Amino acid sequence: MQEHTDGAEAETRDLNDTEDARFKTLRDEVSALDRKIERAEVLAEAERSAPAILVTGRLGDGAFETRARDFSVSKVIRHQLGERSDCGFEN
Repeated sequence: MQEHTDGAEAETRDLNDTEDARFKTLRDEVSALDRKIERAEVLAEAERSAPAILVTGRLGDGAFETRARDFSVSKVIRHQLGERSDCGFEN
């Protein structure tokens, strides 16, 4: 999109029909990708906030989700590298 507009601006002209059609096609592709990303973000947030379903089929108490949100991979890595850090339940 930028290439088409830059080329036209460098020649102090508007986009020709071919450039304009390609610009619109690319714009539509960007919009479609934006919508797809938005849907994925909504689903990811729903999964993060959903209560656990135990193997028995009953809903969990949410303790796993709470602990998972508090878990820090970076703390584990720092601890494994020998840094003195509060590893909490990661250790």
